[in-house]
Amino acid sequence: MKIINFKYLLQVITLFNFLFWISFSAKGLVGTSSFEVEGGNSTNPFYYIASVPISEDTVYAGAVSSTDDANAYILFDSETNASGTTSYPFTGDNVFVPGVQIPEMYAWKNSSGEVDSNITATYNTATFNSNKPKFTAGNPPEVILYDADCNESSVAVAGINSSGQLYDLNVTSPGAGYEANPKVKVVAGPHFVKINDSNNPYNGRVFLIKDNNKTRLNLDLSRLGTGESTNVSTYFPDGTQIEIIPAASLGSLFGTQLTELPSNWSSGIPSAADWIYIWDVIYGGYQPYFFLGTSHESYNYGQGWYSRDSTSAGIVNHTVVYPDEAFIIAKRTAGNVTFEFEGQVETTDKKLLLPESGNQILAKNPYGTDLMISELIPSTAITTHDGNASLFRAMETSTDEGDIVTLLNGNVWAQFYYDESHGNTAITKAHVLGTRRPLDASDNNLSGTFTMDGNDLLIDDDNANTVSNIVSSDATGQTDQNDTSYSKIYLNDATRSTIKGFTITLDGLQGYLLAEDGLNELNASTETQVTSVASFSDLASSGTRGSIVDSKLNGSYLIIHSGSDGGGTFVVINKQRDINFKSNEGTPIWRIGEKGSGYSTDSVFYCIGGNNGTTDSNATGTINTAGVVTVSSGGAGYQYYSPQAIVSGGGWRKLNASGSKDNYIIDASTGLILQRNSLSGAKSYIESLNPFD
Repeated sequence: MKIINFKYLLQVITLFNFLFWISFSAKGLVGTSSFEVEGGNSTNPFYYIASVPISEDTVYAGAVSSTDDANAYILFDSETNASGTTSYPFTGDNVFVPGVQIPEMYAWKNSSGEVDSNITATYNTATFNSNKPKFTAGNPPEVILYDADCNESSVAVAGINSSGQLYDLNVTSPGAGYEANPKVKVVAGPHFVKINDSNNPYNGRVFLIKDNNKTRLNLDLSRLGTGESTNVSTYFPDGTQIEIIPAASLGSLFGTQLTELPSNWSSGIPSAADWIYIWDVIYGGYQPYFFLGTSHESYNYGQGWYSRDSTSAGIVNHTVVYPDEAFIIAKRTAGNVTFEFEGQVETTDKKLLLPESGNQILAKNPYGTDLMISELIPSTAITTHDGNASLFRAMETSTDEGDIVTLLNGNVWAQFYYDESHGNTAITKAHVLGTRRPLDASDNNLSGTFTMDGNDLLIDDDNANTVSNIVSSDATGQTDQNDTSYSKIYLNDATRSTIKGFTITLDGLQGYLLAEDGLNELNASTETQVTSVASFSDLASSGTRGSIVDSKLNGSYLIIHSGSDGGGTFVVINKQRDINFKSNEGTPIWRIGEKGSGYSTDSVFYCIGGNNGTTDSNATGTINTAGVVTVSSGGAGYQYYSPQAIVSGGGWRKLNASGSKDNYIIDASTGLILQRNSLSGAKSYIESLNPFD
């Protein structure tokens, strides 16, 4: 393997865009992330790869009424009340143009606890350029007063002068009971449309708004993947639920005034300032930005953020940082600096963008928690060095052809690849390994170090794994009908009868709908009882039977008791039977774990969680192509809880290190570079494994 030198990479970086998009229907947790960047100097800067969470603020939520693919528009309905007044979804035209120039705005409370009528809008020296995007007369944006305790909120309305500037606000209602001066927020500038619709396959994805009027949004489609549709109707069919959220920008993240910059952040001319690198989709690389203070106002350079390579473009505070897009902080002067970003803390599935071959991305651990490299890029997303163009390609070590992941902690780089000669490269469905807390071969409790062994790890998943019968029982499997709160389920083709503590999945169970007595049957449409018998044996001769329905037992359950008797192997679950089971209806199946497909050699597994203390070790082992588990190390400390098992193809390797590295931990704050070093790879998205699941 050849070594790729990253010593000067960040100073000449031309990396491709990194983008995670979020697949979920509701907002995540809201929190603040904080990190410190060490001081450096201009010849030896300290680099830190960072990302920002998606904004927790929603400025609009509603449903798309129609689309216009030719112009990349999504449109929304207005509403007219009984008095003939029309309300629009958006306050003004052109307010969401990313570069629209927004003034600094301040409000004060008076001695009576009301907001003073004098709310100022100030364009500081050399910060307004009439040739750049500005507001449209007669279409002012919404202005919000916030972040101050009060008994009654105040209301203010903005105006636009002939130059396109937002000028002093008219306070239409002063409010009451203000304890402090409120802050002023202008709902304008860069914003995203986020799909917030669980029925939409693109749920959670965001698109930057290019422009708008009061009922229409024009979307930026520049970050679509190769081969993705350029029709907005693909992503926003009529009725799609969306929300509009502020887009993070240089100004919103780091401040637009000297007084807003973090302590120890150096401003000034580029040679004396600290830098932020952000991906530029137009120029195709990471561009450095610096903050210029007030010292050059006499030369018509106002305070704000500038591109080091294009200072003539003027202030670019609006430069957008996409959700979870990695950027680089280059601390080029002495003194440590602390950053704090507020937003949603996501705990749901994310997808990783693979650039096209010959390109690379700068990324950040997307979940903000420790995870294995085999979770970031799982086995189902890996192919041979010349395989599926839309997947991560393994390395052919004789030619060094294959994709590479390089991790950065501080200033230390570590390079990883997936060796196609040692790992699986055609997995279409990954093994899912069933686990339980340690019990012996007879399902009895253990003592000692509580290590996992072959009794505690299982894949029992086969076409012959059918259900033969379901009866009511108590927690121990007794069927005397004194307690019928539990279901006793008889299994065909179980590899063993002692499987207490595992989670079993049931599917395709159907039968006659039961009445509350657990014996007689109901008509599902009328909910009337249609049988009247004293024992189960009498049902077979009944002239009328209940409705055949899908059972509510379909799902996954913890096995609380297991064994075998005259009816065969059985398990007991803590859910009451709701049907008289019909084994010849549908396809009633069961499984513990799940056997994958596409394996040509052993895979590896690593148990995580479930331990009692930080010094406890984790169980590891292998799974052969038939799904048979072999334990290499039983770990320790699993007295009360079962661990989660991460299964990987077995091919991850670290440059200049021996052995499998499928369990290499990527720290919560680790940055990474993903190089597409294979031939003809396409720009695409792959699914990561969610460490919170």
